[in-house]
Amino acid sequence: MEQQQEKDIINYLQKRLEKVEKNRKEKKQLLEKIRKEILELENRISDLEHKVDLAYEAFSPISIQQQVINTETDQLKEELEGKGKEKERLKEEITKLKKEAEEIKVLLFQKTEKEEIKVASKEENSFIKQSNIFVEQQELERQRIARELHDTTVQNLTALVHKIDLCSHILDSDPIRVRLELEIMRQIIKDSVDGMREIIYNLRPMTFDDIGFNETLIQAVNRLQRGFDTKIILETEGTSYPVNQVVQLTVLRVIQEAVNNCKKYANAKMIDITLLYKENTIELVIMDDGIGFDTQKVTIQKEKNTGFGLSMMRERINLLNGTFEIESKPGFGTEIQVNIPTK
Repeated sequence: MEQQQEKDIINYLQKRLEKVEKNRKEKKQLLEKIRKEILELENRISDLEHKVDLAYEAFSPISIQQQVINTETDQLKEELEGKGKEKERLKEEITKLKKEAEEIKVLLFQKTEKEEIKVASKEENSFIKQSNIFVEQQELERQRIARELHDTTVQNLTALVHKIDLCSHILDSDPIRVRLELEIMRQIIKDSVDGMREIIYNLRPMTFDDIGFNETLIQAVNRLQRGFDTKIILETEGTSYPVNQVVQLTVLRVIQEAVNNCKKYANAKMIDITLLYKENTIELVIMDDGIGFDTQKVTIQKEKNTGFGLSMMRERINLLNGTFEIESKPGFGTEIQVNIPTK
């Protein structure tokens, strides 16, 4: 009798969790729609404001056309304000649903807790797996650095050797050509210095120590935005507090990987990045309005070494006892959710 009651409770919790998750997903889709509408309104307002001739208004009677533009601008701003309030309301509802889902998951875990020996065995296997992943990540990082050094610095230094040899041969016969070659060598050296700085920055941004975590993320997003038409929005919520450097670097790497993937594959108009400071965790949410993809097919591709790097991002988070979730569907964009314990 007691066992049946426990099963009934578990079934009820599972159904309730499904309902909450479905509701949360629907509100996320609505939130994404609101974000797009806000972006369109901002662009429309900007276009209208550029049409208004301020000098003409100051010294001449206001034309009917300008009155129409001003009226339409005011209406769009009111609509934009309403959309902003609706966006905040949806975000609050999504947060409440997420909290409810987490509470249900805790209850489910308590009701379905495995025998201690099975848990211990699973943890041991997980530790071995994570150790292997850590070694693999180190090797991949070494390979990446080696490729970058070979493709940039080594080739630039080789070019410098050839140009120095050339200058030594024509120094007396063609001094003008030597001056030109020296200018080219100066630019090569400058490019090599910039390349080395970029490699050092990618290993660990020194700005973490100089200006702090939040400002470093802002600068990193600005770097990612260069030459990229897709609008990247970074928002921080909650009261910030000191975070372990490994956690900081992991959050930065996930953002970089997600944005680079979006550049290559998503064809998105907007990427929304939100970092939430919670009492014992940091939550990172990255959403785009791109073409989306089938997560199952990408998982299969990853096993064939043709994936998007999503598996490596998930493994980085697992090493910190965090969680990594990705939701995507062809035609509906992609959302990445990361939770990392800070204590």
